[in-house]
Order: sequence, then C-alpha cells, then structure tokens
Amino acid sequence: MEAEAFYHPVHEKDTFQTYGCLNPRCRFVYTENEIKSDEFREFQENHLYSGNKVRPYKLESKIWKPEEITNAPSFEGWTPAFTLVDNGFEFIAKIDLFEVFNDIKKPRWNHNLGEKKEEIARILDGIGYQGRQLVIFRTLRYGLAVWDSIYLYAVGNYHSNKKKIRNDLTSYYLNEQRREHEEVKHRIAQNKTS
Repeated sequence: MEAEAFYHPVHEKDTFQTYGCLNPRCRFVYTENEIKSDEFREFQENHLYSGNKVRPYKLESKIWKPEEITNAPSFEGWTPAFTLVDNGFEFIAKIDLFEVFNDIKKPRWNHNLGEKKEEIARILDGIGYQGRQLVIFRTLRYGLAVWDSIYLYAVGNYHSNKKKIRNDLTSYYLNEQRREHEEVKHRIAQNKTS
C-alpha cells in the first residue's frame, strides 16, 4: 500500500505554532487534493489568526521503518494530536520520551533519539506497528508546558465519515465562537459599569 499524505493546518510565526483558532476549517485534516484546491489556497491567503496565516503541516500514513521514526522531523508546539481523533483517526499509542530517557520534565532539554533507538524499537514492536499503515509523528514543546512524545494513529474512519465529522466540527466551533463573543461582550459591559 502506498503512503497517503494528510495535512493539518497550523498558524505559524517564525518557528512557533499557535493553537486556539476557532475557525472550524483550521480543525479539519485535509487530503493532498484538498490542499491543492483553489478553495484551500483562497482560505490560506485570506485567513489569519493572531496575525499569522495558515499553512498545511504534512503527515503521512505509511508503513514505517524504525529508523524513519527515530529520524522523523518533529512538530514543535501545539500538536496535531489534538485534532486527529476529532477527524476520525484512530489513536494507537503514545510514547512519552521523557519516560524512555528516564528524564524529568524541565523547560530546556535535549533528547537524542539515536541514543535510545533500540529501546524505542522494542516499544514499537510491543505496540505491533510492523506492517501497519500508520500516521506517526514526534511532537515536542519547551517552556512551561513541556512534552516530547511520539504518536501513532491509524486512518480509522476519516474517509468514510469525513462529511459528517466536518459538519459536527463546524457546528461545535461556530458555537464556541458565539460563546467567546458573548463572554467578551459581558466582560466589556461589566467593566463599563465598574
């Protein structure tokens, strides 16, 4: 089976991704054809969050070799793991690299996966990833909220339920936008009467 590309939108300023945009389209996972569409290009050109345009972050569903996993590029900042399940992907496993390195979480750290590739390979074998078509990525974050993990997902029912999933996500995030707007109006009104 050939690799299949998926794209998760992120808002980027320099190297920091921002998470928190309530536009439903920023919570969808897109296919290669959707990313190349005029509709997505127009959305990408015109949509801003905190002054930053959206860009697609590529994820791949394929059969992985252990060295591909330990050498894979990392996703820094808020992670696609937050929305893959919402888009119908099936969560398989999470490998907490702080546990693998027997390390404490601190604002600055450096995990060289090459040092623990055999241990990571054993964990992956225990998960049963071999021969399976999976989306695998490493996500890390420095600072106050600290993590370094490898996530594994199967495509799940993304393709078969995409339309319903997107309708549900759109409804949820439009309601969140309205709720946030009402909270802001209420705070402004309270400040005026204080």
